[in-house]
Amino acid sequence: MPLSSGDITAILAERKPKVCAYWKITWDASDANETRYYSDSVYNEMSGFLNIGITIEAQTINGGKSLAESVKYEIDPDLRAEKVDIVLNDVPDRGDTVKPISTRFQEFKSGVRAELFFYFPVVDEHHSAWLGQLQAPDKYGHDRITAVSTNGWRSREQLLPKRTGPEECTANFGGSLPDALAIATNGCPYDRHVSGSVGTFLSGSTPRTACKRDSTTTCNTNLGTSDGRYFLGFNVDAAAVVTSGNPRVGPAISQGQHSSLTKPWPVIYGNKYYRGSRPLLFRQETGAPNPDHDWVSAISGVCEGPVSQIYNIKVLDGRTPQQVALQIRTGAIGQPAVSNWGTTISNFSGTAHVRWKFGWINAKETGASDATMECQVMGMTTVPVYTDATTFSRTFSDNRAWCLFDLMTHQRYGMGYPHSRFEIADWLTVADWTLNTVSFGATDSDGNTVTYAGRRSTFDAACEGRPVAEQIEDICRAGGFSMPFLHDGKFTIREFRKATSGELSAAKVFTDTGDNVNIVWSGERPAITFGQVPDDKIYNQIELSFEEADNFDIERSLTVDEPNQKLKAGRVLGDNNLQTVNKKFSAFGCRHVHEVARLGYRLLWFGEFDKGGVMNNLNATFTTPWLETLGIKKYDIIKLETTLDDGFEIGIDNGAVDLTETPQYYRVMSMKKTGPLAEITVQAYNHTAYTAFDNVTTVDPPIFNDCSVDGDCPAGYVCDWYGNCVPAPIFDPPVLTLTTLNYDDPNTALEVTIT
Repeated sequence: MPLSSGDITAILAERKPKVCAYWKITWDASDANETRYYSDSVYNEMSGFLNIGITIEAQTINGGKSLAESVKYEIDPDLRAEKVDIVLNDVPDRGDTVKPISTRFQEFKSGVRAELFFYFPVVDEHHSAWLGQLQAPDKYGHDRITAVSTNGWRSREQLLPKRTGPEECTANFGGSLPDALAIATNGCPYDRHVSGSVGTFLSGSTPRTACKRDSTTTCNTNLGTSDGRYFLGFNVDAAAVVTSGNPRVGPAISQGQHSSLTKPWPVIYGNKYYRGSRPLLFRQETGAPNPDHDWVSAISGVCEGPVSQIYNIKVLDGRTPQQVALQIRTGAIGQPAVSNWGTTISNFSGTAHVRWKFGWINAKETGASDATMECQVMGMTTVPVYTDATTFSRTFSDNRAWCLFDLMTHQRYGMGYPHSRFEIADWLTVADWTLNTVSFGATDSDGNTVTYAGRRSTFDAACEGRPVAEQIEDICRAGGFSMPFLHDGKFTIREFRKATSGELSAAKVFTDTGDNVNIVWSGERPAITFGQVPDDKIYNQIELSFEEADNFDIERSLTVDEPNQKLKAGRVLGDNNLQTVNKKFSAFGCRHVHEVARLGYRLLWFGEFDKGGVMNNLNATFTTPWLETLGIKKYDIIKLETTLDDGFEIGIDNGAVDLTETPQYYRVMSMKKTGPLAEITVQAYNHTAYTAFDNVTTVDPPIFNDCSVDGDCPAGYVCDWYGNCVPAPIFDPPVLTLTTLNYDDPNTALEVTIT
């Protein structure tokens, strides 16, 4: 359990509090008898630790020191995959020939859960400090094994989203997943093993546990279907039969576009005009008396599904397709295949796609490479949105925090983490924070103010396959909140905002003088250093690229700057001119000028992830006893009491607005346990500047998933068919009506399909 403030006070009140550390190794998650507790001594038999409540084996080797004193790791690590070495004694017990560690590695291999705990007898509490997966060693020693445990993050180079389009099914077999929560986003809905109703039994009432995932035939056998509706593979080889009814058309040859299946399918959130659709099937429908009166037809893949709507479809570089022939599939699992293409065709389960047709055109002069399609997409309808720490519903959402949560938990296209690995209360806090209405006024030296007001953060984006680190960094940076990090064994995030007066009053104090010194001294000096980015190096201009909602998501840039900082840069270089130090960023998922401008000033004033801008340009690193880090969470604000920062000033006074401060509060950026000590890196916190920047005008977040009419939704949103508030379309989706149509041949059949 997390230590309470009372627990921490009691621990720190002890002059030398007793503490032991141990590794909890869960060798077999399905067998509690295979959970072991390893440390440097058998603490449960030692005075002061008799109430520890577990049986500890003396298996760790720490160079003559205790595990609690010697173990080193990053506190609250983020996406960086950290490694912690664990040296384990592998000598068999007396009278036994079985080695206790190497034998288990041979049986259970890599990926074993390893959790580091500290036990404090004074409060009788076990504190989870670090969580990872134990990896099998490369080499086995004679009497000891050096193993590596990596923290809970998957590879930062893994693509996110990740699902490509091979012919084989890409879903994990539902029968191999642990619960209904994981199955819900998997793609394969088999759930007999969790008392569900989907799928067949292996024999009698014995659920299946595996699937070859090689064909629709196998899928039908395991799922109890006959049409392969749940098969997640991509079969783009359809029968070459044209069913238009026009005797002059054909035989047309369907061309499967296998090359379009090598990249991961995008995941679209919010409201997005998307230009990256890929042709799955294409054909030329020739045979008209006039060759310029032919047709071309295609099935274009759009994104992962299910999405809410696809409309305003343009093909062949901006042309309007035949409206009555459009067939839209929004990407539901098990969705029906499009009709009137051929006798056999895949339904592309889980993938939103559109069948379209265009004419008249000279089909022989139009190839598959010309078959472009673009469209407006109302994004994913299955984003998990929590209303309290245990209750969530899957719905449409453009909330940046919940969309990130979806990417991290989704089995089919995301990272696949279980919800239980997340500190939901913290995610709720950030999600509600993004919904606040805020106002920021940028005031120049003449007193002129430009005000940018609106919802704090939205997320209207097409997430395309990129390395995890890049994808998540862009999402979080543009939202004004931290990267996800591990705290007390769970993934959490923090918003970068103005601190309350209560938070400042309660800030942990670190001091190098007086009766309560907790900054370590090295020799005759306190172990603390300060640093600033020089005036000619710190960014004084931010250039953001974004896709503008009012212009069909055409990309453009927006620039914000700080002229006074430019003047300082010029003076450093020996003249009195303005010197620009520019930095470019992507405002990923931001489509409105007010939001992009505020993001630009956030990055200019405070830096990305609050790591330092023109208003908080001062950092510090100091050393403190490790126990002093208890109760501190990454990005908390602390107070430094030292004379070493007395000569510094942070912020800018432009003559009209004074945003300068003498630094005393700092934001924790990283903490590393280095043995009995810890190294903490902090960045100055400018309360005056944050007060000017973070002006909340509406605290109560609007409701986005409970409406019956448009009036139930906040400004700029309308009520969709499912009772969700979604962004108002740039223009109304087309209403398809059948009118008089003139064709070259009276036998041409018309099809009208709306789904």
